Amino acid sequence: MVDADAGPGGIGDWFRCDTSTGVCTSLTGGAGFGLHPFSIDCPSSGNCFITDTDAGLGGIGDWFRCDTSTGVCTSLTGGVGFGKEPIGIDCPSSGTCFIADTDAGLGGIGDWFRCDTSTGVCASLTGGAGFGVNPAGIDCPSSGTCFIADTDAGLSAGGDWFRCDTSTSACASLTADVGFGNTPWGIDCPSSGTCFVADRGAGPGNIGEWFRCDTSTGACASLTAGGVGFGADPYGIDCPSSGTCFVADANAGLGGIGDWFGCNTSTGVCASLTGGMGFGVGPVDLDVKFAAPAVGGEVYAVNMLAVAAPIVGLVSLAAAGGLGLLWFARRRRSQRPSP
Repeated sequence: MVDADAGPGGIGDWFRCDTSTGVCTSLTGGAGFGLHPFSIDCPSSGNCFITDTDAGLGGIGDWFRCDTSTGVCTSLTGGVGFGKEPIGIDCPSSGTCFIADTDAGLGGIGDWFRCDTSTGVCASLTGGAGFGVNPAGIDCPSSGTCFIADTDAGLSAGGDWFRCDTSTSACASLTADVGFGNTPWGIDCPSSGTCFVADRGAGPGNIGEWFRCDTSTGACASLTAGGVGFGADPYGIDCPSSGTCFVADANAGLGGIGDWFGCNTSTGVCASLTGGMGFGVGPVDLDVKFAAPAVGGEVYAVNMLAVAAPIVGLVSLAAAGGLGLLWFARRRRSQRPSP
């Protein structure tokens, strides 16, 4: 879990949460790091990479390598930073991460970067020209291809999504610029041909929604019957096992605090994993890693605990060996960038 306000003086911090005991422990001993960590990816054992929208010089963005054993988070640019508002991050191969930035292109449009985890160098893949309007979430499921959700690139200022080629840097709208939804943010593409997208405002009354999107046709269909939506402000999404996605929502808990949901990709049902009580302040991204359960039998993800019975609508995780470690990114709602 990454928290934008848990360190001294309101800086960020991050936590390891044990799904067997429910205990969450600061990995820096409460010393904190960065300023406003926003997105997280943990591609290999022992390492997580985190984007921060405000930790570079002059308030620009930065990114960090964080050691899950020692808790140390180190700026990969030496604190110089890069881009403007780096949001989404995905690290599909050893040594390389791709980052979507909502404001680094010409005229304040978005851009995307290839970042080297050894040197910390991040290079614009468009030469600084940018693309789209506000690219936020990014997932790179196969060699040479990334999919990016943009909150504002469709017609009438609705959302859109793009297929981007990591070799040529070309990004093409998958809806021919027509767009879909309202404010698509998080994206995860767990299987060939399919991506799941969390949208912050596509449900009735501007509540959240989520979509199944076809990478061949570009069509995105609401997964809640009749487009009824769920939650309040869903941001990040991760789909670690067949049939199940987890969604971080910045505003769905009691009193406007955060919450998170287990979502069934067959039925479209999204169930609060805290029973609607919520947690934290504003969780916006998550990365789920599987590990063998401590005891035999089925394990279900409910409030980061292993329990004996499932939440309605949540697919059993037994086939995947149970839920092991869950990493959340969290920031204050007052600091969230506008879509």
